[in-house]
Amino acid sequence: PLKKIILPEGLKVIGVKAFVGLYDIKDTTIIPSTVDTIGDYAFYRTALRQVTLPASVRRVGANAFPADCEVICLNPDAQILPPDAETQY
Repeated sequence: PLKKIILPEGLKVIGVKAFVGLYDIKDTTIIPSTVDTIGDYAFYRTALRQVTLPASVRRVGANAFPADCEVICLNPDAQILPPDAETQY
């Protein structure tokens, strides 16, 4: 089973439901410094427990991460949608 995701530098968008349901992903996933958008449910239903979002991230979709995942966002102006926000899917 896939346990860790390595995303390439240069990636700008992590799409809606990109990794949803990959239950075995639990290692801290590194989000490249080029990502500016993380779609709704991108990492939902994974086993991630902590993730740090670089300062480049401007928008994080609803339910992008599991409810019990600690999300540290280095951009204080980032728009992080709450779980009950209207989603794109």
